Amino acid sequence: MSSLTKRSTKLYNGLSNKQKAALTFQNLAELNADEVPIITGTVEKKHYSQRDTEYTDWIETFFSVASLWGMSYWQQKYQEAACLVLVAEQDTDQAIKRFREVEARVTALHYALQEFCNTHGLDVQSVYKFAGAEQPNLTGKLYDEFYLAEWIENLNNCIHSKLSA
Repeated sequence: MSSLTKRSTKLYNGLSNKQKAALTFQNLAELNADEVPIITGTVEKKHYSQRDTEYTDWIETFFSVASLWGMSYWQQKYQEAACLVLVAEQDTDQAIKRFREVEARVTALHYALQEFCNTHGLDVQSVYKFAGAEQPNLTGKLYDEFYLAEWIENLNNCIHSKLSA
């Protein structure tokens, strides 16, 4: 354990569970996956009677994936709509190029979701319903390969480390 990790752990030990939860959420939002286990490692473990932890871990994972995907989808759709307004107002090559870039990211989000769902046995329609989105016909649509790879990783990072894919 590095000295920086030891200092972080010592700092986190002095925080309330509410403060630790807020920091965990903040680090997840910033995609700072390295800090999250350090924070959660300082949370006291208690023993409860509960549903099987594999089940609860997977259901939490699926809700996390659906929530993360849905928020990102609607952010991209907002950007897509803003680009359409620019295209309508300016009709420049730059505005059209920007719209196509955003459109390719939206398509990449759909492909990333499909891959995650196919890999983990999750019904993709359920995620679309949860997110308030519709599954499009992706035939012939271009997608951003880098954004796709980033989002496959983001969705897979929602899986609890103790779960095996």
